[in-house]
Amino acid sequence: MSFVVGSLQRDGMKAQRDSIPVENLKSAGAIPLLVSANPEYCFSIETNSYTNGKCLNPYDARRTCGGSSGGEGALNGSGSTLFGIGSDIAGSIRIPSLFNGVFGHKPTGGLIPNTEVFPSCDSEECSQYLQTGVISRFGSDLGLILHIMAGENARKLEFVHPIETKDIKIYYLLGFSGLNGILHHGVTAEIQIAILKAVKCLQQSGLTTEIAKIKGLENSTEIAFSGIARLRQLPLLMSEDTSVKQLLMELVKSYCKKSKYTKEGLTFELLRRTNAFMTPEKLMKYKEEGQKLKEEIINVLGNDGVLFFPTFPVPAIHHHTSSLAQWAIDYSLLFNVLGLPCTHIPMGLDSDGLSVGFQIVAAPFKDKLCLQVAGALEMAFGGWTTPVKHEFA
Repeated sequence: MSFVVGSLQRDGMKAQRDSIPVENLKSAGAIPLLVSANPEYCFSIETNSYTNGKCLNPYDARRTCGGSSGGEGALNGSGSTLFGIGSDIAGSIRIPSLFNGVFGHKPTGGLIPNTEVFPSCDSEECSQYLQTGVISRFGSDLGLILHIMAGENARKLEFVHPIETKDIKIYYLLGFSGLNGILHHGVTAEIQIAILKAVKCLQQSGLTTEIAKIKGLENSTEIAFSGIARLRQLPLLMSEDTSVKQLLMELVKSYCKKSKYTKEGLTFELLRRTNAFMTPEKLMKYKEEGQKLKEEIINVLGNDGVLFFPTFPVPAIHHHTSSLAQWAIDYSLLFNVLGLPCTHIPMGLDSDGLSVGFQIVAAPFKDKLCLQVAGALEMAFGGWTTPVKHEFA
């Protein structure tokens, strides 16, 4: 099937074999329908490429379906398919899930091998950051699909030892705080209310809830972007000997629609080639900070806790604005760099008719906690909301 990944350079390419999670799903009887649209090389939170055109949001065609698994998100959000799989290195499952009003799970780093996935690389950090996961309208389906996709590694998830929702501790944050919060785009009130409604619901069901106290989030942007900058082996859009000056000139051409590359892909490439505008010393400094932050979050959550946190500060953005929204991807990218499992939860529509929701984060290989809470909140709030109202006789 198609292996173009939104790139004119790869136009007409076909995959030579299935990835491991696809193999596992087909062995279990799944029937692949298609390869859905992606942005160029998956390097964008907006699915708009020269090979597929502009992928629309089912709730508002003026807005994007997200990315990089945007086509998959739009198909599920519009009710066109039962479930889909995507890859997530910086929110590429969770952001489309938010924009399209569906559930999306990014597994624990390293759970599912990246063999035959594009783009990917062989480094240990890449295997932690980049994960293949599930997108579905139904939160109750996530666990079964993930169990099949994980194959032999499913035993690490300990699904054979179920946990009751009442035994899970809920920690929550409404966004970044302090100076870091001031420097970020504020989370919309309706996304914050969605988090508080979920907390209140579970609190009334007898669960322990409290505001999380996590000090290491103050440099979230630097920790997140330095992680991407360290992935040297990820494929590049342009040849390795391309200078930053040449890249900037190509970026200008893309804004004038004179380039064969998209401006979103080139912007991401510029970020990587400049080390996210950090020195090598800074890259290592923030790597160490990230390791400490991971330890801090694991200590807070323990074996039975989850964190509610915004997936992205706003609902679906308008087309051709994703380059300006790069500042916000650390809400999701941060947890890729930390290798923690996350599940996006849809929580209804805002006053503009756009889907709102948030992500649930757990300690490594505690994916089942995220999925258990996802199922409970789906029961309480209804989960996916159809984008077009139908009258039934």
